[in-house]
Order: sequence, then structure tokens, then C-alpha cells
Amino acid sequence: MTVRTERRPDGVALVTLDRPERHNAIDLATAEQLAAVWRDVRHDDSVRAVVLTGAGDEAFCTGIDRSVHVPQPGSPYSIDDPLRTIGPKAADLWKPVIAAVGGMACGGAFYLLGEAEFVIASENASFFDPHTTYGMVSAVS
Repeated sequence: MTVRTERRPDGVALVTLDRPERHNAIDLATAEQLAAVWRDVRHDDSVRAVVLTGAGDEAFCTGIDRSVHVPQPGSPYSIDDPLRTIGPKAADLWKPVIAAVGGMACGGAFYLLGEAEFVIASENASFFDPHTTYGMVSAVS
């Protein structure tokens, strides 16, 4: 599992992206797990709020795992965005989400950050968007 979920007795679910060796980059399995976590939390009455974070000290999330999903001509990733449904609001989660950001947050991480009610950044947090490096537009439709 690349997404850990801990339900605490105080009504908070701690959701952790757990791929520190890849800077918590999201592959398709992680994207599916995130979508499943949001649906599960949505229907769990014992959860009143969610804290989302990344494992390790270097990164909250660096978006799509480009070592696995490099868009090539004719690739479905050059047409469809595999991260489009990873955010809590994309799964109709109405409970508050707090993103606790440490280290890098870039690219596809903004799908998560943009759908959080609050973003709390540590002193070592950095936010940037590398899309233009790859000749891509950073836009959400």
C-alpha cells in the first residue's frame, strides 16, 4: 500500500502518501488508492476531518511519477490526465481536509492542495510547478 490511513479516536483520519523513496510521487496504484480512501472516509461517520501528509522529510508530493508515466505520442497519458480524480472533492468528500506540507509540493500535488480547506506548510516546504519544463500547460478544466 502506498497510501496509509490511520483513524484516530478524536475523529481525525490521518492519510499519508507513503512513497518517500519516490518523493511521494503518484503512480496509477497510488491514484486508485487515494480515490478509494476519499470514498471510504466520506461514508465513515467516525471521521470528522482529514489530515493529509507525505511520508519522509523531503516531499509532500511531487505529482505524477514520471519514471512510470512519461507521456509519449500515442500514450493515453498524453491525452488523459491520470491524476484528475485524486483529490478529495473529486470523490465528493465534504469533510474538511487539512494538508500538512513538508518539503516539496509540486505538479500534481496541487490537485490535492487545491481541494484542501487548509494548507499548513512547514519551514522547509516549497511549492512550484514544473509543467513548463516538459512543455505542458498547468491547467485544470
